[in-house]
Formats: sequence, C-alpha cells, structure tokens
Amino acid sequence: MSYVDTQIASLKEIRDSGKRFTQQQRILLVLLQNPKGLIRDELAEITKLRLSSVCGRVNELLEAGTIELGPKCYNRHTDRFVYSVRPVIPEEQTGQLDLPFNG
Repeated sequence: MSYVDTQIASLKEIRDSGKRFTQQQRILLVLLQNPKGLIRDELAEITKLRLSSVCGRVNELLEAGTIELGPKCYNRHTDRFVYSVRPVIPEEQTGQLDLPFNG
C-alpha cells in the first residue's frame, strides 16, 4: 500500500469512527481556554494529538468559521514565525465563557 493510500485509509477510518468530531471538540475546548490563540504545535502538545491530526482538524474548523487565524507567533520547533489560531467568539459573548475542562 502506498503512502497516499495509507493516508486515505486513515482519514476514512477517522471519519467513520467519529474521532474527527471528538478531535475538533478537544481542539476547540483548548482554544476557548486560550482565546488569544495557540499555534498548531502547541495544540498538539496540549491535546496529545498528532500534529497531522491537529492540522487536519484546524483546517476543518477554519473552513467552518469556528476558529480564525490569529497573529503570527514564533514556533520554537521550526525556528520560524507561523500563524496562531483562535476561536471566533461573538462579541456579545466575550467574557461570558464558563467551560468545564478536564485538561
């Protein structure tokens, strides 16, 4: 099986198992706890998800308009500046977030 075939099979397995939604929830909860934003490497560290999974879920959340690109931040892993991502919070709800988080 080629690399591409393996990637496609993995994506189908994630989609079919419902893990994609759970991963999105985990990422969104972490971002809501850090509304100024985080970079993808930080999200991977905090959520204990693989960086490739974080990138995939972040792209889906960006497309859905649930999160947005934030300012560029220094990434110590790559020694370059990358865009952070942050949750989109309606203005009328700013400061009213009361989320449980089990870390």
